[in-house]
Formats: sequence, C-alpha cells, structure tokens
Amino acid sequence: DSTTVASRWPKVVAGDGSTHRAEQLLGDGLHALAYAATEGRPIPPAVAVTHPAHWSREAVAALRTALGRVSEWAQHPVTLISDTTAVLTALQANPGLPDHGTIAVCDFGGSGTNISLVDAGRGFEPIGPTRRITTFSGDVIDQALLDHVVADLGGNGDGPPTVGSLTRLRNQCRDAKEQLSTET
Repeated sequence: DSTTVASRWPKVVAGDGSTHRAEQLLGDGLHALAYAATEGRPIPPAVAVTHPAHWSREAVAALRTALGRVSEWAQHPVTLISDTTAVLTALQANPGLPDHGTIAVCDFGGSGTNISLVDAGRGFEPIGPTRRITTFSGDVIDQALLDHVVADLGGNGDGPPTVGSLTRLRNQCRDAKEQLSTET
C-alpha cells in the first residue's frame, strides 16, 4: 500500500507551519530539475533517476509513487536505479573495469559512507547489500578539521574564536576537504 509506505517518509515543516511530504517535495524538485536541464524544452520520455543504494524498497517505492504523480512521468514512468548501478553502468560504457574479481564502489557522502561490493565475473552482481556507516562522512571530516584548527588557535592567548569566525573557519575546512578530492 503506497499510502502506508509514503507515511514512513518524514514530513517537512515549512516556515509558515504547513507540512509537506518529503517524497512529494523530492518528486517536485526532480521535475523542476528536469526542466532546468532541458532549458524549458519538453522532458524526454525516457528518464532515469538514481537513489542511494542503501535506501529501503519502501523508500524507493514511495519515490516511484511520487514521481508517478508528475504529469509527464505518469505516461512515461521514470526508471529508478541505485547510485551503485549507475556508477557501474557508466564504468562499463567507458571501459576500465576488470571483467573478474570483486569491485568495491564507495560513496563518501556528507552524512555517511556507502560501500557496495560487486562480482565483476557475474555481470557486476551485488555480493551483498550496500553497507552504510555514519561514523565516516564528509560532515565528520569537516568537524575533525575544524577541531584540529581550533585546538591550534587555542594556544595563542587570543581567546575563543567568535561565531562568525567559526562559521568562516568551518567553510574553509569544508573547502579544504573538497580540494583534497581533486588535488593530491
């Protein structure tokens, strides 16, 4: 029952106190993004959307239902695939993956890390479910960098940094971490 499934998604409370279903907001946001990507031209009939590999079947079903409420996608349903499947498909299309052995797909996100293991010799079939850990994430790395820098500042006798300084420092720590993604 899609009503029961959808009720498991959190509701979002707007500034005016109105509540909105998270999956419907996501569906509406993806619809707007599709129009932005096509610069206002009609959305192609074949559309695929990725979702985090760790999402439950119920969460994916709720998103599918929400996307089905979008007029263009009611006639041509959106294909939903996990982000792991999307990555492996892209890598197969642009060769470079081995055709045997185990491949680890790692997604280091802001709130957690997803690790998926697949068997290359069996058409990149998952070896098991995607594992998600929240103890290693972009947010945790940002905080660790900030803690390190603040600890270094504490010994100079200038007193604690102000809130504005901490905000700038936090942003600089995040920028430094993101630079490490592309620069050695």
